[in-house]
Amino acid sequence: MTVPPLFARDQRVVWAGLVLTALAQAAALVAGVAGTRLAFAGLEDGIVPALAIGLILGAALGLTVLRPGLRLLAESLGQAQTRAVRAALLQHAMDTSPEKLAARRRGYLMLRLTGDMTAFKDGLARSLPLVLQAAALIPAAILALWLIHVRFGIIGLALAALTLAAIALSQTSLRQAHAALRRERARLAVGMAERLPIAPDLARMGRRQ
Repeated sequence: MTVPPLFARDQRVVWAGLVLTALAQAAALVAGVAGTRLAFAGLEDGIVPALAIGLILGAALGLTVLRPGLRLLAESLGQAQTRAVRAALLQHAMDTSPEKLAARRRGYLMLRLTGDMTAFKDGLARSLPLVLQAAALIPAAILALWLIHVRFGIIGLALAALTLAAIALSQTSLRQAHAALRRERARLAVGMAERLPIAPDLARMGRRQ
């Protein structure tokens, strides 16, 4: 089966929007920090500059619009990619010989087209914005701390490096736990999908367990 590419030509505009929205959030964060610094500097003179107020308000309004915008773009990408993968799976099933289909459990076939596709869509729609936000906002936050004071920037960089190292070290155990969870979820879902239509017959036979 040919898996539809994630960076398909018809989704390039969406990808560009995702990247630009994440970068815009980072710029808004830096602008908000710069405005806050100008405001505190102006308080020493008794007058808050209008530029500081504009930067703070602009950053707040920008983040208010950009955060849900990023989520909507990721949802659009997730739904489009899920439709493409589901169509490819269905075509693959149609092209498979009846003998091979008969050898496979019906529950697993249904799970691929329903539950797994839902998990795939949610993974793109929910995880992708978080990854893009982290890739843009972490460097922006370090830069903002650096603008406040060099020492703060160094501390922020060190904390970010330690956090990324801890995440990298925990990936193996997390992948194993997630794989075990998926296997158990698949076993329960397949059993339910196969037994639910014949539940009355199983009850009459005394085979509820």
